[in-house]
Amino acid sequence: MKKVGIAKWMACLLAVVLVAAMVPNRVMAADKTMTLSEFIAAVEQGNGTFDGQGVVVQWAPDEKANVIQRVQEPNAQYQLFKDLGDLSISNVNFEYVPADIPQHSDGWSGLNKDWTKEQIRNAEFQFLNSGSVTIRGCTFEKVIVSPFGNQNNRPNDANRTLSVTGSSFQNVYNAYALKDIYPASATISENTFTNCSGAIYFEGGIPRTSLVITNNKFDTIDQYAASGKENTRGVVQFSSSCQFAGTANVTLTGNQITGNVVKDEGSSQNLPVVRQLCDMAAVTLNGWTPGQAFSIKIDAEGKTLPTLPSGTVDGNTYTFKGWAPENDYIGSTDLTNEASFLQPGDSASVGFYYAVWQVTYTVTYTDGVAEEDIFPDQVTTGLSAGEDMPTFLGVPERKGYVFTG
Repeated sequence: MKKVGIAKWMACLLAVVLVAAMVPNRVMAADKTMTLSEFIAAVEQGNGTFDGQGVVVQWAPDEKANVIQRVQEPNAQYQLFKDLGDLSISNVNFEYVPADIPQHSDGWSGLNKDWTKEQIRNAEFQFLNSGSVTIRGCTFEKVIVSPFGNQNNRPNDANRTLSVTGSSFQNVYNAYALKDIYPASATISENTFTNCSGAIYFEGGIPRTSLVITNNKFDTIDQYAASGKENTRGVVQFSSSCQFAGTANVTLTGNQITGNVVKDEGSSQNLPVVRQLCDMAAVTLNGWTPGQAFSIKIDAEGKTLPTLPSGTVDGNTYTFKGWAPENDYIGSTDLTNEASFLQPGDSASVGFYYAVWQVTYTVTYTDGVAEEDIFPDQVTTGLSAGEDMPTFLGVPERKGYVFTG
């Protein structure tokens, strides 16, 4: 009997040990901090899945603890998870604390030198995993996320996806917060980007199938940069190697831009919504609200322009009329310089281009009485700004009332 009891006790103990071993990717609620090394180990032990449950991962550069694979001013680059497939990280608060980095090679020249904390202000997570990347509910303070993938197997990018939702990126200096996005499809939704030199940067030549950027907040983008580099990156960048599948879905909808905004009638600021270094002649940037100021910064000579949607807003019809060069742009619905507008598919010189729509209005005369039909509605459509109001053709009479206008 004793032997049986001991056997049962040992079996229970083994079960507890096995359960504990199976959940290394969960952080106990009482443990609210981790080192960078502990975070990396937890992700690897969880086979790429880690839910931090609100844990804080704060670190300063210390190569005795974590080797920096490359220093590319202003970033300290950590190359991570090359042996993993899919990667899913949620509910972790990351904070990089800049500090001096002695005698590290320059990623550009290869020469060793000392780096100050003023020079290297960001950390970069360059994820080398072969599969998809999912980020949920995380914060990144001075930390860049790069779903880089396997450099030696770029065709595999066609099978990879990126999903970044409900997260925030703050204080990324002179660089994009989400950069080197190689996966063919990406969903970037419900995030906040604050005081970042650029927000989202797509890289690589795999034909893009679906890029959905929705309901994000972009505050003071493209200002926290080296002197003279302000307004040179923008909200979204497409690199020179970017290509788009014939049925590509590129959607920008519900996003809010504050702090630094697109130049328009009420603003002299000059934030590019898109920085474009590739051809986009076959691409429609779906979802943008017609009439809302939109700019493209062409940074490679002769690249072809995309199109923006027409549509109805508040009962008025907006028809996309083309791209106004910077010196010919007056406002998003001003057609004064229409003769100089470029059309979708046209090749453009280096510079800023602004979307312009023709807006036509609808005027409705109605009696405004809910339960009576005093006179039928008179609806006139297709009116342009500056036209006279249409003449009311009915008789505005109602028993017991005097018409005043």
